[in-house]
Amino acid sequence: METRYRQLKDKKEVRKAFSLWNRLHRNFFIRPALIRQNIYSPFGGLNVEVWGAFRGEIISGVGVIKYENRGTDRRGWISLWGWKQEIPGGRFFSRLEERLATVGVKRVSFGGDYQNFFPGFPDGLPEGYRDELLAAGFSQGSKVYDLYRDIRGFNVSAKTLELRTFPKWKQEIRPLAKEEEEKFLVFLKENFPGRWQVEAENIRRIPGGIEDYWILVLDGKIQGFARVNRDDSPYLGANVNWINCRGENFCGLGPLGIAEKYREWGLGKLVIETIIEAMQKQGKQYMVIDWTDLLDFYSSLGFSPRIEYTPLSKEIPG
Repeated sequence: METRYRQLKDKKEVRKAFSLWNRLHRNFFIRPALIRQNIYSPFGGLNVEVWGAFRGEIISGVGVIKYENRGTDRRGWISLWGWKQEIPGGRFFSRLEERLATVGVKRVSFGGDYQNFFPGFPDGLPEGYRDELLAAGFSQGSKVYDLYRDIRGFNVSAKTLELRTFPKWKQEIRPLAKEEEEKFLVFLKENFPGRWQVEAENIRRIPGGIEDYWILVLDGKIQGFARVNRDDSPYLGANVNWINCRGENFCGLGPLGIAEKYREWGLGKLVIETIIEAMQKQGKQYMVIDWTDLLDFYSSLGFSPRIEYTPLSKEIPG
């Protein structure tokens, strides 16, 4: 039977496509709230398309692509891609790649998109998927990880206790107030232009979204930040996507950034440990940090790898 491929624009078909994904990959179960956010409420500057592979009238494969909607050197992403065994996966990918090429995409990555499901190819997907991507010309990057720890027995370090009473500056570590968001965005633009800035500018559009950010204030000026996610957060960050099995008592942390001139003081750990304390008081028991290669840094805080990802990308011939 011939396999047909087409873009899905009907919500019922999109639901069927994600139901197929959830049946195929229960360890990466995608909740309806995440579908609404990542598919139907995309960040500004992005287009999102859901594609299906059909055998007769039965949907047998799902692909999600994203691409920038402006610029001459557009980036594109395969955000999600899965199929039943009877579907020729390589041909399905070729159709998705052809679509990205027609809209001007020059470089495509698997995962790592804005509002991503994965930062790269996860170790829990079938190796056949990775083989198809490598056969299609994708190159592998350095591995990144989601990290995890049980925070119930966490105690702050002596270094953090020392920094909290350090006389060099007046300090605060606390959630960002709505009226501070403009100052916060200026801080990101000056210190972390790029992805983290773009994410914050989009998350601010979601009611309550900006208030999941925490800030480090030294002598009245923002000098660092982190974002905290919970299952009930207004914006569902990727670091809580795949920990559903732990129930409601989990949270996620990341990204984390400290202004360059203050990085030698160990303030990153001060921010993290302060947030862990706050999450403990809220009854959270587990914490996930997503998309990082800083294994030594986070292992010193008791975090260990939970999911391993391999970044994959390729140039699209023009």
